[in-house]
Amino acid sequence: MRVAAWPILLLASLAGASAPFAARAQSTPERTAGVTTAANQSVEGVPPVSARGPLAVGTTVFERERVISAADGQAQLLFRDGSSFTVGPNSDLVLDDFTYDASRGTGRAALSLGKGVFRFVGGALSKEGGVELTTPAAVLGVRGGIALVEVGDAGATRATLLYGDDLAVRARDGETVHIRRPGYAVTVANAHAAPSEPVRATPDDLRRGLDPLRGQPDRAGGLPMRPPPPPVVAALRAPVALAPPPKTPETKPSSGSAAASGSASGSGSASGSPPPPPPSGQGPQAGSRPGSGAGGSAPATVPSPFASASGLDLRGPGAGPGPGSGPLSPAGGGRAGGPGQPGAAPTPPPGPPAGAGAQARQRRMLAPNAP
Repeated sequence: MRVAAWPILLLASLAGASAPFAARAQSTPERTAGVTTAANQSVEGVPPVSARGPLAVGTTVFERERVISAADGQAQLLFRDGSSFTVGPNSDLVLDDFTYDASRGTGRAALSLGKGVFRFVGGALSKEGGVELTTPAAVLGVRGGIALVEVGDAGATRATLLYGDDLAVRARDGETVHIRRPGYAVTVANAHAAPSEPVRATPDDLRRGLDPLRGQPDRAGGLPMRPPPPPVVAALRAPVALAPPPKTPETKPSSGSAAASGSASGSGSASGSPPPPPPSGQGPQAGSRPGSGAGGSAPATVPSPFASASGLDLRGPGAGPGPGSGPLSPAGGGRAGGPGQPGAAPTPPPGPPAGAGAQARQRRMLAPNAP
């Protein structure tokens, strides 16, 4: 019985010894390197511990994670130091190492690019030269700026400096070439070839490398719903302008209405309220008559030039009113200046001289038989 118990005790001791290692492996944390800011399926991430799954906006990216994109896949990764990495279709990469101390601004980032098209925009780590991109044919050292990297299926590498001061390209044999002018590129054909001299990239070269990284208009970029078109976004962001209240247009009387108003004001305004009196010290306007619409006052009484001090009319019976009909008018019926002057009224014939009736009565009394 004792001898038979030894194998059981040995197995129990080995199981107890291996339990801490299994628990330690399961408790190893995944260090966060960044986050996915855009993704067009199909793009998948393979973290070191977590389960494999598609990348979407907001998905965390860990150190030592592998990112794989299909023929229609694109992704953009934002790292903790502020740098970004755009992944084109048919691409494969591994985030080998990422350490960053935000308080000191130091750290290191290393990525292995198996194949595909990539664009790297430097952040805090690249300013100190702490970013390294490894391909099957070369090792790229990015110091600030923006780099475009194209890796073929056989490992051929083409690196282009889009912006910045320096992009180092080191071949596997150790030979290094620096690109210090934006718009220039270096090519390494394979793992045994030396890097070429920097040459100016043609527009076709740039178009071929950048077109796979452009956004696709029929995709949502990893968002749950497609964003609105630019005109809608511009309209939503435009400030709201409050329209002022409408002003009542001022109506100005026309010439016809002014004339009608003037004719009606001779006996009061059309609305029934008398117009305001003229300013003090001013008489009727030139060319206006008393009682007309221009003055606005009631008709004035003009004394007749033929009225005596006692109020009797001296014109005689049947004489009509009017200028030029007084006793001073000439016999021709017109004003001084000639007969027939317009506006002159005819002068009535002179009556019998004063006292003629009394003289006739006196003659009849003295001579009764006189005719």
